[in-house]
Amino acid sequence: MPNLDLDQLPQTPDWFVTAVREARRFVLPPDQVKRDGVLSGGVEVCGSSYLVERSAFPFTGIEFVASGDVLVQLGDQPPRTVGPGGLICYDATVPHQLRVASDGPAVKYFVDLQGPKLRKRLAQIGLPPGTIGDTVLPHRVLTLFEELIAAGMASGDHAGLACTALLEAMLHTLADSLRLLVTDQKSGERRAFVTYQRLRRTLETQALQVRSLSDVAATCGVTTSYACRLFRRFDRDSPHRRLLRVRMSHAAGRLRTGERVIDVARSLGYGDPAHFSRAFKQVFGASPTAVRLDPRPG
Repeated sequence: MPNLDLDQLPQTPDWFVTAVREARRFVLPPDQVKRDGVLSGGVEVCGSSYLVERSAFPFTGIEFVASGDVLVQLGDQPPRTVGPGGLICYDATVPHQLRVASDGPAVKYFVDLQGPKLRKRLAQIGLPPGTIGDTVLPHRVLTLFEELIAAGMASGDHAGLACTALLEAMLHTLADSLRLLVTDQKSGERRAFVTYQRLRRTLETQALQVRSLSDVAATCGVTTSYACRLFRRFDRDSPHRRLLRVRMSHAAGRLRTGERVIDVARSLGYGDPAHFSRAFKQVFGASPTAVRLDPRPG
């Protein structure tokens, strides 16, 4: 690993790619950089001309694909298309090439880090440099990346510690949710994971339009029983539970604005307000009336 003078790190380092449509990026000041910690990070919106081609990299880099597809080649491995939820890890020992796989755009988060403790942690969770992985909790990882960027862009004496703490939280999340895409992995496993991702996205984006899991499964072209098997395989929640959470979270937001319980219940397809109240309490541990009267519960 090259020994770089951290006092000489530029505000816009030469490892930041400039051929992007939009970007939010940060570089921590030298006095915030720790021996084991974050140096820089951000998010980039990449068009069809985006290309990263490096024979080496001064630090350990983690990239997370939030949307679109990125064609990735690490070392002498065959190129692979990495879609939403995909993670890429490399360092000074791993030549790498990344390009947008189609017309784009692709949205990609990244964090650059250093230190033996964090590199050891990456190896422990199965994401050492030279590895491509998938997470079954992409929304949680994206949220942590956003928090990390906010901490890195904020002024203050503790930005470096905050960024490193958020990175460690992300690694803990990945420890429970990472499923590696090894070269010899059966294509059926990959197809199943992609189908699960499609089911989850459909469930979360159309939760207010659909009335049941069977509607979500039909939209994705699978049976309800197969959808349940995929969630048992790749998720901690059942699809029924996740659908209920999304719908009740929407209900809670409306109740906190003062809408009547009966109106919110009817809009979600509950003819019986008591049935709605039981479902709401199952998620939040409080009745809809309590949430409507006091914005703090839930």
